[in-house]
Amino acid sequence: MAKKSITRRWITNNLGVIVLILLVIELAVIYAVQSYFYNSAQQYLLSKIISVNGVLTRYASDAGTNLNAEIRSTLENFSGKDKMELMAIDYDGMIVLTSSGFSPDYTISMPDYDEAMRSPVQGYCAKTMRTENGERIMAVCYPITEISEEYSAIRVVASLETIDDTISGFVLAVTIAAIAVLLLLGLSDLYFVRSILRPIREINT
Repeated sequence: MAKKSITRRWITNNLGVIVLILLVIELAVIYAVQSYFYNSAQQYLLSKIISVNGVLTRYASDAGTNLNAEIRSTLENFSGKDKMELMAIDYDGMIVLTSSGFSPDYTISMPDYDEAMRSPVQGYCAKTMRTENGERIMAVCYPITEISEEYSAIRVVASLETIDDTISGFVLAVTIAAIAVLLLLGLSDLYFVRSILRPIREINT
């Protein structure tokens, strides 16, 4: 009975500390991985919208160009429309043009647009949010008030579903690895305690 009590106490104490350490490590790794993927996605979207803004700025500097027509053409021919959606927003804060061609939902919340228009000096605003159906998306909004009198900003939106699936797979792999380490350490502790108690029991007998 004493042997079982000592073994149980040893393993419980050791595994408790190990579980805590593994949990902290796993959470830190998950946070780092998620931050890496999300930051990479943000930089990619930002590079796209800056590129579009550069094109529109060149059109605006040409007095013979119809800027509004070029904005429509740029959205219609947007090369990244299979991965993201490019939008044009008017001065009422309404999405009036989209690269997909679908009619926008005028009731959607756009915190990225609101913040970008409050702080136009920054040049852009990126936000991660959920849609009404629960899908996680990333949006980057870029004000164009300096070049357009009809449109206040352009906005690019992409789904984070693929990234989240990748992160979930990584989390599962890390969790399985942590459980495997925990089992190995538990068996090692059990063997260690028994190797100590066996000689003691033999001496007492």
